Amino acid sequence: KEKGKLLANLYNKLITYVSEKIDKNLDSLYFISKSESMISEFEDTFKAGTEASKENSSITADYARYSNLQIIDIKSKYDYKITELKKYLNQLKVLISPMKDLYNLNSLQKDQRDSVRSIRSSNSSPQEKVSALLNFLSKIKEENGTVLENFKNIERYYEQGKPLKGTLEGLIKMIKTYEQDIVNLIDNEKHNRSYKDDIKNKIIYITEKTDAIKDIIPLNEEVDNIIKQIEKLFNEDLFHEGLPNMEKLKKEKEKIKATIKSLNTNFYDGDLKELVDDMLNFVYKHSDFYDQAYAKGDVVNLQKEAEQEYEKITKLKSNNIPQMLKDLKSESKNLSELKDTMMDEMLNNVHQDISNVFEQIRNKYKDITTSLSAYKEDKQKFEKFKVDMIQTKNELLGSLQQNDKKLSEANNMYEEFLAHIDTTTNREKQMYNQANALKENLANVQSKISSYQGKIEKLKAHTRKNYEKIKTLLQTF
Repeated sequence: KEKGKLLANLYNKLITYVSEKIDKNLDSLYFISKSESMISEFEDTFKAGTEASKENSSITADYARYSNLQIIDIKSKYDYKITELKKYLNQLKVLISPMKDLYNLNSLQKDQRDSVRSIRSSNSSPQEKVSALLNFLSKIKEENGTVLENFKNIERYYEQGKPLKGTLEGLIKMIKTYEQDIVNLIDNEKHNRSYKDDIKNKIIYITEKTDAIKDIIPLNEEVDNIIKQIEKLFNEDLFHEGLPNMEKLKKEKEKIKATIKSLNTNFYDGDLKELVDDMLNFVYKHSDFYDQAYAKGDVVNLQKEAEQEYEKITKLKSNNIPQMLKDLKSESKNLSELKDTMMDEMLNNVHQDISNVFEQIRNKYKDITTSLSAYKEDKQKFEKFKVDMIQTKNELLGSLQQNDKKLSEANNMYEEFLAHIDTTTNREKQMYNQANALKENLANVQSKISSYQGKIEKLKAHTRKNYEKIKTLLQTF
């Protein structure tokens, strides 16, 4: 009996030892810890990725209000990485799900084997406990193939997911870096915004003033061009050929010129074109400044530069740009009218000169035609004298008695005839001289026509007028 008790105690100790060993290694037999470790790695990565993929509330609140091109660029990269992160998180999720399913199968099998504890705590006989333990071990052995296959699949999913896990960790790190960069840049933009707003207002003011002033520059250029044309006209030979109002016109030109100079000096005491060019260059150079990112010191320097340009434009002596434009246009009109007056004076002078020359020719032509008419009358008288003298001669020769009266008439007729011959001869000489003088005048006028045509071409260089009046006069001649 004592021996039986001793054996029973020995069996119980052995069963307890074996069952405890089995209990300690049960997790290992079902790969529970290893499976949990692999799944936990992926789940931790998935959790961190899910957290990183959520929108940062501080970025969302400030992005639209405080943004610049650098922030937009980094935000674009940030959003792209978020999209990539979500895509890879879904891929990791697809791997975690079957790993957990396989783990749950092995865990369920393991839970069913936890009955080893009941074996050592039962009141069964040692033989029954041994039998139950052997049966337990047999079950483990039967399940071992399935459990091992499940674990191998978990390992396969794990190996498949390790590069994905590395990619996700890299994305999470990059997203956090971008996130911090955006937060820092937004904070910097918040600091710079008041400076930017001040610069923006100054650039708007400069742009508005410059746009208005720009209209003055071409008007001044137009005025300068008209003045040059007028001064060139003063230097033309045409203007020195007996124009009575030359000095008066010169004084008028100088008066208008002085008025224009005074207008410009009272508006801005400097080179207005240079001022506008400086302003336009500054505005163009910083046209997109509001969208740029600046270091705090750089934006302060830009504000100082904007202040300097702003002060230049505020130094205009007059802000009444519309009145300045109106006054300049008025003086430009005065100059144009002065130029037209000069052109008309020249035109009238040339026209009068040509008319005088043509009138002289007409008078000489009229003289020669008058002489020719008188010469024709003399010729008719000469023929009548011939007829009368022949008739008187025949009458005297046919009469047997001397007729003193007829003889006296014949003598008087002859005397008159001789006088008429002298008159006719003198008239012929006069006509010859008149014809030569007319030919000479015509030759001189012919050469003058070229001179007049040259004068007209010079006038055309200063105006769009066609001078039809003079052209018609020349064609008539």
